Amino acid sequence: MKEDDTSDIRATIEQFYTPAPYSELVQDGEVLIAGVGGIGCLWALEAHSRCSNLAELLLIDADETSFEGANEANCLFLDSGGEGRGAAALPSMAIHRLRNGADSISELLERAEVLILMAGLGGGMGSGASGELAKMANQ
Repeated sequence: MKEDDTSDIRATIEQFYTPAPYSELVQDGEVLIAGVGGIGCLWALEAHSRCSNLAELLLIDADETSFEGANEANCLFLDSGGEGRGAAALPSMAIHRLRNGADSISELLERAEVLILMAGLGGGMGSGASGELAKMANQ
Protein backbone atom coordinates (compact mmCIF):
# COMPACT_ATOMS: atom_id res chain seq x y z
CA MET A 1 0.00 0.00 0.00
CA LYS A 2 1.38 3.40 -0.93
CA GLU A 3 1.41 6.50 1.25
CA ASP A 4 -1.24 8.30 -0.81
CA ASP A 5 -3.54 5.26 -0.50
CA THR A 6 -3.47 5.45 3.29
CA SER A 7 -4.15 9.19 3.37
CA ASP A 8 -7.58 8.54 1.84
CA ILE A 9 -8.30 6.02 4.56
CA ARG A 10 -7.25 8.46 7.27
CA ALA A 11 -9.49 11.19 5.86
CA THR A 12 -12.45 8.83 5.75
CA ILE A 13 -11.92 7.69 9.32
CA GLU A 14 -11.54 11.26 10.58
CA GLN A 15 -14.68 12.31 8.73
CA PHE A 16 -16.91 9.65 10.27
CA TYR A 17 -15.28 9.07 13.62
CA THR A 18 -16.05 11.76 16.14
CA PRO A 19 -15.14 10.28 19.50
CA ALA A 20 -17.17 11.12 22.55
CA PRO A 21 -15.67 10.59 25.97
CA TYR A 22 -15.90 6.87 26.72
CA SER A 23 -17.45 7.52 30.12
CA GLU A 24 -20.50 9.04 28.39
CA LEU A 25 -20.98 5.96 26.20
CA VAL A 26 -21.26 3.29 28.90
CA GLN A 27 -23.48 2.88 31.92
CA ASP A 28 -22.38 1.42 35.25
CA GLY A 29 -21.78 -2.29 35.00
CA GLU A 30 -21.88 -2.51 31.20
CA VAL A 31 -18.18 -3.33 30.97
CA LEU A 32 -16.96 -6.19 33.13
CA ILE A 33 -13.28 -7.07 33.43
CA ALA A 34 -12.95 -10.61 34.74
CA GLY A 35 -9.81 -12.39 35.85
CA VAL A 36 -9.89 -16.17 36.25
CA GLY A 37 -7.10 -18.03 38.01
CA GLY A 38 -3.96 -16.54 39.53
CA ILE A 39 -2.48 -14.95 36.41
CA GLY A 40 -5.89 -13.86 35.13
CA CYS A 41 -6.60 -12.09 38.42
CA LEU A 42 -3.26 -10.26 38.30
CA TRP A 43 -3.89 -9.11 34.73
CA ALA A 44 -7.46 -8.06 35.48
CA LEU A 45 -6.39 -6.06 38.55
CA GLU A 46 -3.81 -4.21 36.45
CA ALA A 47 -6.24 -3.55 33.61
CA HIS A 48 -8.96 -2.35 35.98
CA SER A 49 -6.55 0.00 37.76
CA ARG A 50 -6.30 1.96 34.50
CA CYS A 51 -10.06 2.33 34.01
CA SER A 52 -11.68 1.72 37.40
CA ASN A 53 -14.32 4.38 36.83
CA LEU A 54 -15.40 2.76 33.55
CA ALA A 55 -15.68 -0.95 34.39
CA GLU A 56 -16.66 -3.46 37.05
CA LEU A 57 -14.08 -5.99 38.22
CA LEU A 58 -14.67 -9.70 38.86
CA LEU A 59 -11.94 -11.97 40.21
CA ILE A 60 -12.37 -15.75 40.31
CA ASP A 61 -9.83 -18.08 41.88
CA ALA A 62 -9.34 -20.83 44.45
CA ASP A 63 -6.43 -18.98 46.05
CA GLU A 64 -7.43 -16.10 48.34
CA THR A 65 -4.11 -14.34 47.78
CA SER A 66 -5.33 -13.48 44.26
CA PHE A 67 -7.81 -11.07 45.87
CA GLU A 68 -5.28 -9.11 47.95
CA GLY A 69 -5.46 -5.40 47.27
CA ALA A 70 -8.66 -5.81 45.27
CA ASN A 71 -10.81 -3.44 47.31
CA GLU A 72 -13.17 -2.62 44.42
CA ALA A 73 -13.49 -6.18 43.10
CA ASN A 74 -16.30 -8.67 43.16
CA CYS A 75 -14.49 -11.83 44.26
CA LEU A 76 -15.62 -15.41 43.80
CA PHE A 77 -13.57 -17.77 45.94
CA LEU A 78 -13.79 -21.28 44.48
CA ASP A 79 -12.01 -23.40 47.07
CA SER A 80 -14.44 -26.04 48.23
CA GLY A 81 -12.08 -27.74 50.68
CA GLY A 82 -10.73 -24.62 52.35
CA GLU A 83 -7.16 -25.65 51.68
CA GLY A 84 -6.36 -23.16 48.90
CA ARG A 85 -5.21 -25.84 46.50
CA GLY A 86 -6.72 -24.38 43.36
CA ALA A 87 -8.01 -26.65 40.63
CA ALA A 88 -5.02 -29.01 40.86
CA ALA A 89 -4.47 -28.90 37.09
CA LEU A 90 -7.98 -30.30 36.58
CA PRO A 91 -10.01 -27.95 34.38
CA SER A 92 -13.15 -30.05 34.93
CA MET A 93 -12.89 -29.36 38.67
CA ALA A 94 -12.69 -25.62 37.97
CA ILE A 95 -15.80 -25.83 35.77
CA HIS A 96 -17.69 -27.69 38.50
CA ARG A 97 -16.72 -25.16 41.16
CA LEU A 98 -17.70 -22.21 38.97
CA ARG A 99 -21.11 -23.72 38.25
CA ASN A 100 -21.66 -24.15 42.00
CA GLY A 101 -20.87 -20.47 42.61
CA ALA A 102 -22.64 -19.09 39.54
CA ASP A 103 -25.59 -17.64 41.46
CA SER A 104 -23.35 -15.14 43.22
CA ILE A 105 -22.13 -13.59 39.94
CA SER A 106 -25.24 -13.93 37.76
CA GLU A 107 -26.36 -10.33 38.33
CA LEU A 108 -22.94 -8.98 37.28
CA LEU A 109 -23.04 -11.06 34.10
CA GLU A 110 -26.60 -9.99 33.27
CA ARG A 111 -25.70 -6.28 33.51
CA ALA A 112 -22.54 -6.60 31.43
CA GLU A 113 -22.73 -5.72 27.75
CA VAL A 114 -19.02 -6.42 27.29
CA LEU A 115 -16.95 -9.01 29.13
CA ILE A 116 -13.18 -8.67 29.01
CA LEU A 117 -11.96 -12.06 30.15
CA MET A 118 -8.37 -12.63 31.26
CA ALA A 119 -6.95 -16.04 32.11
CA GLY A 120 -3.84 -18.11 31.81
CA LEU A 121 -4.36 -21.47 30.14
CA GLY A 122 -1.93 -23.60 32.10
CA GLY A 123 -4.35 -26.39 32.88
CA GLY A 124 -6.09 -25.32 36.10
CA MET A 125 -8.60 -22.69 37.15
CA GLY A 126 -8.12 -20.41 34.13
CA SER A 127 -8.26 -23.27 31.63
CA GLY A 128 -11.49 -24.67 33.03
CA ALA A 129 -13.46 -21.80 34.47
CA SER A 130 -12.75 -19.14 31.82
CA GLY A 131 -14.56 -21.04 29.07
CA GLU A 132 -17.48 -21.76 31.36
CA LEU A 133 -17.63 -18.09 32.40
CA ALA A 134 -17.74 -17.06 28.74
CA LYS A 135 -20.66 -19.46 28.15
CA MET A 136 -22.51 -18.09 31.16
CA ALA A 137 -22.00 -14.51 30.00
CA ASN A 138 -23.23 -15.34 26.51
CA GLN A 139 -26.57 -16.73 27.75
